[in-house]
Amino acid sequence: MTNSIVTVSMMTNTGREYIFSSDVIDGSFQEITDLITGSGLGSLQGQTIVKFMAHCENFVTEGAGVVVVDPQNTPIASIPVCQLEQNNPMWQDCSIGPINLNWAMKVFSSAALA
Repeated sequence: MTNSIVTVSMMTNTGREYIFSSDVIDGSFQEITDLITGSGLGSLQGQTIVKFMAHCENFVTEGAGVVVVDPQNTPIASIPVCQLEQNNPMWQDCSIGPINLNWAMKVFSSAALA
C-alpha cells in the first residue's frame, strides 16, 4: 500500500483562496479537506470556485482525478490533477458552484500508485 498527497488550490468569487489537501491511500475514494480548518468543501456554502490548480506527487488517478460531488456522490464537476514529476501546475479558470452545504471534494485513486 502506498500513499501520496493530493492538493487542490482554489480561489472563490469572494476573492478568498483555499488549499484542500489529503494524504491518499491507493485504491480509495476519499474526501479532500481544507488544509487549515479540516472542513469539507460544503463549508464554502454559497461561494463559487472561479480558479483552481491541482497537483500531486507520485499519483495516478482513475477517471477524472478530483471530483466535486453532491451528498449522493453524483459528480458535479471534475478537477484534473497534474503530476509534479511530469508538469508544473497552472491556474485554470472555472465556475463551480454556488457550493451547497453537503457537497464534497473527493479523489479516486488507482489500486497501484506509480
